[in-house]
Amino acid sequence: MPGLMEITKTIDELKKFEVFTDPKRSVVYPLHSSLSNEEQAAIFQVPKNGIRKIVISTNIAETSITVEDVSYVIDTGKVKENRYDEGNQMPTLAECYASKAATKQRRGRAGRVRSGVAFHLYSSYTYSTKLRDYQVPEMLRVGLEDMILQILLLDLGQPTVFLAKAVDPPSSNAIESSLKLLENLGAIDVDWKTRKVSAVKTDSLKTSDLAANSGLTALGFHLASLPVAPKIGKLLLYGSLFGCCDTALTIASTLSTRSPFVSPFDKREEADAARKHFMIESSDPLTIVNAFNSWKRLRTGKKQFLAKSFLSSVALRQLDNMRHQLADALKGIGFLPKNYRLDINDTDSIQLVKAILCAGLYPNVIRAPLDLLKKSNSKQVSEVQFQNARGDSVHIHPSSVSFSTTTLPHRYCVYHDIVKTSKIYVRDLTPVNSFAILLFGGSLKLFHKEGVVTVDDWIIFRASAKVAAVLKHLRANMEELLLRKIIMPDEDIECTGGGRALLAAILVLFEESDHRRRKIELVAATP
Repeated sequence: MPGLMEITKTIDELKKFEVFTDPKRSVVYPLHSSLSNEEQAAIFQVPKNGIRKIVISTNIAETSITVEDVSYVIDTGKVKENRYDEGNQMPTLAECYASKAATKQRRGRAGRVRSGVAFHLYSSYTYSTKLRDYQVPEMLRVGLEDMILQILLLDLGQPTVFLAKAVDPPSSNAIESSLKLLENLGAIDVDWKTRKVSAVKTDSLKTSDLAANSGLTALGFHLASLPVAPKIGKLLLYGSLFGCCDTALTIASTLSTRSPFVSPFDKREEADAARKHFMIESSDPLTIVNAFNSWKRLRTGKKQFLAKSFLSSVALRQLDNMRHQLADALKGIGFLPKNYRLDINDTDSIQLVKAILCAGLYPNVIRAPLDLLKKSNSKQVSEVQFQNARGDSVHIHPSSVSFSTTTLPHRYCVYHDIVKTSKIYVRDLTPVNSFAILLFGGSLKLFHKEGVVTVDDWIIFRASAKVAAVLKHLRANMEELLLRKIIMPDEDIECTGGGRALLAAILVLFEESDHRRRKIELVAATP
């Protein structure tokens, strides 16, 4: 099957027939990447004589595993594949035909250890005309930010020239989009030149000539040295600067690995309730941090805790291992002392941690309807539309811990992933304080006469001239401090009088804004 939704629908249809609900006649297993270890192990069990075992799987069964007693394979010929929509500048999860190489692998599942039969649910004409020989190269399906940073770090030349030498080069639009993202992050400096378009009327995306010279900034050098995506790397650097590195390392690890929460097919409501038990500030990353810290603090009873909380021990151990690897990487570039001891820290300010998330993930921001800030609101988060900077309507992914809640603590939210399927969904959501966007967001503009402050011309706040001036001064000093830390990572900023005072002022700002009425009021940019 192409994906989890199709697996669920197929199982629901099978349950309408008595033969598939009688455990003495058949047993049906779903198979996908989100299953717990116990559920995966059950698939390999050989049933008693007279009982038919049916495994309904995604393409994980093509090469990753071998179920030895498979005799029949039914191939739909479809797969869900990550693509990059250059027009909307966002990833999409598109359902498409599998490649011929993939269908050959699927056919081989029936004859791996015994004779079998494969049924392909498409015609020979479809096979010969619509199926590619091989999968589309990954370079043409994903963002190029990591690759561009590595090209510049290794001094392999200009990314636009180097990538054009690939066997299947990415389009200039994809390269341009990645360069702009890295430029907005402050990772590279780009000298944009005139785009020269070839007169040949073929594929304009591949014949256009993007002329842009780029070079690493000091921040970009450090981001290229870290084994994570640039935005997550920036989050780590800010965590080091503001003294909450333990929590930042956990968040970076959660955004780089699969979620430790599992959702058994027949216990989804129980699993959702268990996950909400760990919810903090309607934030998906902080919810996982809370669950991880709870597991890490236990000395006994871990097995019972994992079962009750619907957590995967394997995923939690992977998360813990990644924390240590990232801590070593930060030590390697001088952002942590060599003798730093990684621990769990429950004393970090939640508002400060969310601000660091904002610093790393910006400009991934969406705006919620004002109704979600009212306690009297009856609509769930899943029922309303959010808006991004482009004005697109986006929705919260069903996997979010806030999916069924009716209120959010703040109107603006940062997210890690955005994907377009039947709708545009965002994942790994965190509502953030207004001050976080003002201090860590994009370009700040002050309009003293109107009493308005804007961030990147679309996020609008109302503020007095005095408050706006203080914020601008605070932000300028913070950016200067960050630049100093990036250039001299071994220097302990907190040991300097100015640095200590500035960090303390920012911390007080976030703490006070969480406990009393904000002096900055949101202005609805749309009705």
